[in-house]
Amino acid sequence: MREEILRALATDEEREVAAHIIDLVERSRAKQSIEASWFLSLSEQDLVAQIMRRYPDLQYIFAGGFVTAERKRLIIGPANADLTESHFLTAVRIRIKRGPDDELTHRDLFGAIMGLGLNRRYLGDVVVTADGGEVIAVDGIAQEIVRSLHKVGRFTAEAELIGLDDLSAGIQRKKLVKATVASLRLDAVAAAGFGKSRSQLVREINALRVRVNGTPARAASQPVKVGDVISIGGRGRIVVTAVGGQTKKNRTVVEIERYY
Repeated sequence: MREEILRALATDEEREVAAHIIDLVERSRAKQSIEASWFLSLSEQDLVAQIMRRYPDLQYIFAGGFVTAERKRLIIGPANADLTESHFLTAVRIRIKRGPDDELTHRDLFGAIMGLGLNRRYLGDVVVTADGGEVIAVDGIAQEIVRSLHKVGRFTAEAELIGLDDLSAGIQRKKLVKATVASLRLDAVAAAGFGKSRSQLVREINALRVRVNGTPARAASQPVKVGDVISIGGRGRIVVTAVGGQTKKNRTVVEIERYY
């Protein structure tokens, strides 16, 4: 079955992920053990879910530390196994000393963490919080962040291990956005919801980082409707909650909830 699955895939990246998952499947079957993958992106999770349909004798979950996490590990095991994410995920809280007017971006935090020379595959979501940030990782990577991360940009930082139940990243913050758009195209609505330009959104869409209802967006011109969930990796998600009438300039009124 391994060769059949690998031959059906289009890219080397997909085949690499698939081979990794099949190795875990074979190990779990041979040892009747619980196994966990590296962290998978949303598109990789879609691919892996397709692969796991070939193995009905195993159960599996995707675990990222909190419900809305984007990067998740596949955890698989025999039918009678207890698949608990806390055994395979470690959370880190990073406190950053900065003034009330000092801005901290996701890029700042992510750059400082990756500057430690860590393997991205074993690092989950990186989230900016009021005090600094929180990170999900495998245990060894989490321990290295605690030992080595002392600066984020020009700010002093201190990291500590916390329990998954202590994460604030799972607490969603919501903002209501009311805007007018030229049309209900994906790039126009997403630009309004995320506070970005349409050209920025087109680049994100072309790079396959934008998803609509969990599926990679097909094109910037893709139409959206009430109830659609639009997400961008690392930037949260928006939900189109209402579409109103037309303004005098023939623009459409939309209401959007942004979760971040």
